[in-house]
Amino acid sequence: ERAGAQAIDAAQRAAQKLAWESAAELHGLALELVPERELTHALQEQHGDYLAYAGHHRAAAHAYLRAVPLAPANARTPLSRRAAQQLMRAGDVRAATALLSQLLGEIGLRFPRNEAYALAVCLAGRLRRRVSGVPSPSPTRRRPAHEEQRLATLATVYAELWLVDPVRALAIHTWFFADACRSKDRYCLQALTWEVSNLAVVDGPAALPRLADRQVRLSDGKVVA
Repeated sequence: ERAGAQAIDAAQRAAQKLAWESAAELHGLALELVPERELTHALQEQHGDYLAYAGHHRAAAHAYLRAVPLAPANARTPLSRRAAQQLMRAGDVRAATALLSQLLGEIGLRFPRNEAYALAVCLAGRLRRRVSGVPSPSPTRRRPAHEEQRLATLATVYAELWLVDPVRALAIHTWFFADACRSKDRYCLQALTWEVSNLAVVDGPAALPRLADRQVRLSDGKVVA
C-alpha cells in the first residue's frame, strides 16, 4: 500500500512538471500496487487524464471506461463522454461512434440510422425555425440538472462527429439547438455559434440574412456561465 501511495505522489510530481509520459507510467504502476479495495474512480480517471495528456488516447479511453463502474451515478456519463472523445482522437471511429450512440440512448435519443434520416431531422428543424423563428432565451431561467446532462451529451456527440460524419452531426445539432436556446447561458452561446458555422458551410452566400440574425443574437446581452 505504501509503495502505491509513493507511486501516486511521484506521478503527481511528474505531472506538475508536465512530464505526462512519466506521470502516466508512474500512475499505472500505482494502480497495480494499490489494493483492489482501494481502487476508486478518481484514481482511474486521473490515470486517464495523464494518458490523454501524453497522447495515448486509446489507453486513456479505456482508463475512463474502467472508472465508470466505480463512479457514483452522476459521474458515469461524463466519464463515458470523455472516453468517446479519446477514442475519436485515437482514430477508432467505430468504437467511438458506438459509445456516442450509447450515450444518446441514455438521454432518450437514437443515433441517426442513415444519412436520409439525419437529413430529414435537419430539414424538420430548419422548417420549425422558419415558421416559429429562433427562440429567445430567458436570461433568468436556470437549467435543471437533467437538461444540463442532455446538452453536455449532445454537445460531445456533435463535436466528435462533425469531422467524420457531418450529415449525422447536423442532425445532432438540430436536437442540441432546440434545447440550448431555452436559457441564456454558455449552451445557448455554443448553439448559436455552431448554427452560424453550419449555415455558412451548408448554405453559403444564401445564408447571409440568417447569419446576420444569429450574429445579432450572439451579441445581444451577456450569457451566464
